[in-house]
Amino acid sequence: MTPNQTKALAALLTCKSRTDAARVCGLSTKTLQGYEKLPEFADALERGRREALAADTVDALQAIVRDDAAADPARVAAARALLDYGLKFAELTDINKRLDRLEGML
Repeated sequence: MTPNQTKALAALLTCKSRTDAARVCGLSTKTLQGYEKLPEFADALERGRREALAADTVDALQAIVRDDAAADPARVAAARALLDYGLKFAELTDINKRLDRLEGML
């Protein structure tokens, strides 16, 4: 990605609207829309959005686990969800590494 695309990606991931993102990164909304049509940029944007959502979810679950005032069943459920998420993340990471290696062989 170009430096402008990298700035645009960061702005789109942190701003609430495309208009705000355009202002922050100093590019037009039309340019941002064009970037979003590029496969590499669109994939990076989607990954970033998924990672942000996952991070917010993990933060919320960790807050429940650490909250001594929370009911025990809620804390156990949050801990179980964190464990499940961690295991699935490890599995997906392993699968993605294997896939990358296989694609590299082709």
